[in-house]
Amino acid sequence: MAESQIIERSEAGTVIRTGGGNGQRVVLPHVLPILPIRNIVVFPGTVMPLNVGRQKSKALLDEVMPGEKIVGVCTQKVADVEDPGYNDLFTVGCACVILKLFKLPDGNQSIIVHGLTRYRLLAVEQTDPFMTGRIEVLEDNAATGPGLDALVASVRQQANRVIELSPNTPDEAAQVLNSITNPSALADFLARQPAVRRVLYPGRADHPDHAVARRLFGDQFGNMVTFEIAGGRDTVNRFMQALQSIPFAPTLGDVSTIISHPAVTSHRGLTAAARDALGIHEGTIRVSVGVEALSLLEDEFLTALSAVAPAGASSRS
Repeated sequence: MAESQIIERSEAGTVIRTGGGNGQRVVLPHVLPILPIRNIVVFPGTVMPLNVGRQKSKALLDEVMPGEKIVGVCTQKVADVEDPGYNDLFTVGCACVILKLFKLPDGNQSIIVHGLTRYRLLAVEQTDPFMTGRIEVLEDNAATGPGLDALVASVRQQANRVIELSPNTPDEAAQVLNSITNPSALADFLARQPAVRRVLYPGRADHPDHAVARRLFGDQFGNMVTFEIAGGRDTVNRFMQALQSIPFAPTLGDVSTIISHPAVTSHRGLTAAARDALGIHEGTIRVSVGVEALSLLEDEFLTALSAVAPAGASSRS
C-alpha cells in the first residue's frame, strides 16, 4: 500500500494524503525550501534524524520551523561539496515534515523528519539565504503484494523497536509509525464477514459517535477496533484459539496487533446485565491494531472467523 496518495494538483500546489485512507491531507506548494543532505537517503514513510551544520541549512530551519515545517530533502551526489547547486543534487528527493528540532551544544542542530512523498526537483529558484526549488510530486508506482507488505511491516517493527530504545527520540516519531497501518480498512473488512454481528470503530459512518469523533480528532480515529461475533463465549474461545499470530492480552496497546475479550478481562467484575447495558456482550472482542500489513491481518482474521462462521454463510458487501 502506498505511503501517500495524490488527491489533487492545482495552481496552489499538490494535495496528498499520507498513510492510507484515514491519513492526513497535506498541501505541498510547487516551490519548497530545499535541504541538501549527505551520505543518506530519506524515503516516504520513514522517520529519521538528520544533522544540520551548514549556515544555509540553519537559515532554512529558522524560516520553516515557525510555519508548516515542510521541506524538500535532496541527497548530494558528492558529499564533499559544501555549497551544492542544482547539478550537485540527485533530482528525486523526498518532501518531509520536521517533527522535532534539537539544538546541540556545539552549535549544530539535529532534526527528526517524517518522509511524506517523492518529488522531482525541476529547477532551483533561489540559493540565498537558503535554497528553494520548484518541484513536481511523483506518483507512487511501487508494485504491491504480500512480499512487499511483509517487508514493510518488518521494517516498521524494527523502527519502533529503535524508538523504544532511544530515550531522546520524540513521541511524534512513534505516533507517525504506528499510524501508517489503517485500522479503518480492517474494520471495514470485519464488517463484511458473516460471522461478525457488528463492528464499532469511530472512523466508520455507522458508529453512533462518528460525527463527534470527526469533530474532535479530524481523520485520526485511533487504532482500537471493537467487533462482536454471534454465539457467545464458547464461540469467542474457538475464535481466539484459531488465531495463529495475534496474541490474547488483558490490556491493549502494543507495536504488534493484540486482542482482548472484555467480558473476561476489563469488565469481568460487572454482572452480565451491567455489561449488556454498556454494550459489552459475551461475543464482544477488542483489537489494538499494530504495525503489521493489512493483508496479513485480513488473512489472520479470515482464518479464525472461518472457524466459527455459520454453515453456508457468505460475506456481506
